Amino acid sequence: MVVTMREFGATIPWQVTAHQWNMLGSHDTARIRTVVGDPALVEVAAGLLFTLPGTPALFAGDEIGLEGTTGEGGRVPMPWAHPEGWDLRTFEVYRSLIRLRRTSRALREGGLRWAVVAADAVAFLRETLDERVLVVVSRGAWPGAEIPRHLLTPGAQPENLYGGADLGVEPGALRIPGDGPAVQVWRLA
Repeated sequence: MVVTMREFGATIPWQVTAHQWNMLGSHDTARIRTVVGDPALVEVAAGLLFTLPGTPALFAGDEIGLEGTTGEGGRVPMPWAHPEGWDLRTFEVYRSLIRLRRTSRALREGGLRWAVVAADAVAFLRETLDERVLVVVSRGAWPGAEIPRHLLTPGAQPENLYGGADLGVEPGALRIPGDGPAVQVWRLA
């Protein structure tokens, strides 16, 4: 994923990357729930959608767990009259991620720096002059990782903004937990 993003990003100006529409699916593709199957992996995909540079765009119904394959199967209309069939946990995931993005300037406007690239996880920083956010997304359990402690503002403690896990603060390093599938977001500055 990171190699592809770097290669593609090298061909377009940053302003395009920062403002492009990012989608997990559309009326021309299978729905994300159908593609990944597991609601926890939908959360991982949505976590990337709302934390990477660009403008997140949703296909109506993905936020409630609608399923469907390509063609008409992926175009199931939004079941407004039947909220009892909605996956409320997935709905809350999307609401929380939208709220997170709205309250973090770094997630909306910040630059991107890759901190960890592993087989089943990535960690990256989104940064503005006044905010630094660490995002960790894993599709499965992994060993975790350490990143330099100087990324944390001196005297500050990491503030978990999403996911609920603690970021270990050790002499010289910040210890990222290896939980997964998971999305974790911490404010470092």
